[in-house]
Amino acid sequence: MNTNWKFSCAVIAALLVIGFTAYRGYRAFHESTPDWLRLQRRHSPALPDEVRTPWLALRQQLDLDTKQTGRPTKSVQLVAIAKNGKQVVVYNLEKLTNPGFAPVSEITVPHWTSDQAIFGYYLTDGTPLTFILRHHPAYPKVAFLAVETPAPLAPGTSVAVLRAEKRPLELRPDAAGFCPYSPPRVARDETTINAIAIALPAGAILKTYRPEAGAYLTTKGAPFVGWINSRLEARAPAPLVNFKLP
Repeated sequence: MNTNWKFSCAVIAALLVIGFTAYRGYRAFHESTPDWLRLQRRHSPALPDEVRTPWLALRQQLDLDTKQTGRPTKSVQLVAIAKNGKQVVVYNLEKLTNPGFAPVSEITVPHWTSDQAIFGYYLTDGTPLTFILRHHPAYPKVAFLAVETPAPLAPGTSVAVLRAEKRPLELRPDAAGFCPYSPPRVARDETTINAIAIALPAGAILKTYRPEAGAYLTTKGAPFVGWINSRLEARAPAPLVNFKLP
């Protein structure tokens, strides 16, 4: 009897310790949940002036080419070079589609990214959008994204957006301080409109660019040069710019 009483007390004490420890762990975890486990709601920063102004002008050119040729715009990439020359922000045109059967105002992006790389999402008129990061449970630095649209998307409909990501850059200036930079080639698909553009920071000097024929260029304010495939010659060389940072 005495032995059974001592055993029962030991079991109760052990359960109390386990319960107390579990409670303390629960409280500690939920009161200070690691950032990588939380949903992070972020609002995209406003587009810099050296990107917003020429982008809107380029968009008008793309719309004009679409009307003249009857081809839809498929891909647009804009590379904005940072003033320090160590980073670029790459803007890619994408479509967010509602694949469901009911209107939604939050669209999950069908690929993952580094939470440190994502810069923002924008409507094609430059309006910043809010997005939500959901981190991968096994890889804390990897995140899935959902973008909030200004108005609910009907089933099967899409909205065009600019997706902006930060990427490292390594420039090699010459003795005079001018740096060559070569962006990706423009897709030469004859059934769609595709474009590549480079935005330099305010105060930069654009020395040369190629191809010159068919290029869209503005030097008012920050230098900006772009190429639309429908305006390029068949044997146009790969894009290349040579510039000096401020």
